[in-house]
Parts: sequence; structure tokens; C-alpha cells
Amino acid sequence: MDAAAEVCQRCGFKMVAPPQDGAQVKKNPNIAAVASILPGLGEIYTEQTRKGIVLVIVSVFMLYLSVTNNNIVAELAETLYVVLFLYGAYDSYNMAKMINAELT
Repeated sequence: MDAAAEVCQRCGFKMVAPPQDGAQVKKNPNIAAVASILPGLGEIYTEQTRKGIVLVIVSVFMLYLSVTNNNIVAELAETLYVVLFLYGAYDSYNMAKMINAELT
């Protein structure tokens, strides 16, 4: 099989070249949004690693506060977690769409 061929001459399978180092690949916006069930995972999926790690740390801390407290701190932590979830889903969804727009 020729390395530069788009179609395998033996089986007819269409070949897709693997992404080169540093090249971006298309991201599924729906996966990015659903991954944000734990805020920050969607950002990591869309290659916003630093922002994603910060959001994961903050959201895990908010979950810890909501589980270990039974007062207003727990309610505030739960509210902040929901806000982080909504922000993470919105941000990662839009970033995935932006990455895809740049690649087309």
C-alpha cells in the first residue's frame, strides 16, 4: 500500500491520515458539554487544560463542602457547583464549535 494513497489498493478502505503533532482534531460539542458534569472535564476535552484543572479542583472542593456541611455553607457550595457546571458546559460546547469552525 502506498503511504500517500487515500484509498487502500487491496481492500478499497478509505485511509485517513492521523493528525500530526500539534495539529488539532475536531471536537464533538455535545461530548464537551456532557463531560462538564464534573466542571472542568469539558475544558480538558477541548484542550483548555489549565482552565479545566482549576475548575475540577474548585468543583471537587465545592462537592466536599456540600457533603461535609449541613448549613448555609453547603447550600452555597451546591449553588456554586451548579453555576460552575452551567459555565463549564456552555464554555466547552462553544469552544468545541470554535475549534471545528477553525478546522473547516
